Amino acid sequence: MELIVYDVAARTPVEELENRVVVVIDILRTISVMVTALHNGACGIIPVLSIEEAEERAAQFVSGFCLRGGEQGALKIPHFDLGNSPLEYSPEVVRGKTIILTTSNGTRAIRRVQVANHILIGSFLNARAAATRAYQLANEMDSDLVVLCAGMGDRFSLDDYFCAGLICRLIEALDCEHNRLDWLTVRSRRGLYMKTFVMTR
Repeated sequence: MELIVYDVAARTPVEELENRVVVVIDILRTISVMVTALHNGACGIIPVLSIEEAEERAAQFVSGFCLRGGEQGALKIPHFDLGNSPLEYSPEVVRGKTIILTTSNGTRAIRRVQVANHILIGSFLNARAAATRAYQLANEMDSDLVVLCAGMGDRFSLDDYFCAGLICRLIEALDCEHNRLDWLTVRSRRGLYMKTFVMTR
């Protein structure tokens, strides 16, 4: 099993994600919003690529059963119900609702990884749960595991990378408990935490 970190989703070849377990990270703020909304009782979240797609999906719901949320260019979208601050997604607002979400980077990253075997979302809010479930799935499926940072457009995002490092550390700790870690090499051009783990069985 390999554990691989990609620092910018838009620059990651789609074929590198095929048949793998992928954890998508976008700290500011898509994944933080999604984790908060689900924790506060939202029924589900539908990530879409554009305002137009969000409106089309919203039209398929009975009035009052979905909310449109997100941002474009870091600005709240006019006429949408919610922006991209986790504070807006309180239990009183989202409980029992489906959120249709579009953002500049995070929802695009999620849609990019549809070729993966399993897609999980990771943030500082749910890092341990994401790491644990990703590791379980990768072991069950004998699959490689990818931690994918959304980035900002085609640029590197430090906050995503720090969270990726945390999730990798948690996965490393899980693996060490099972003595499957064989060797590791540092693969970061930036000198930050980015490793490939080869795990023996």
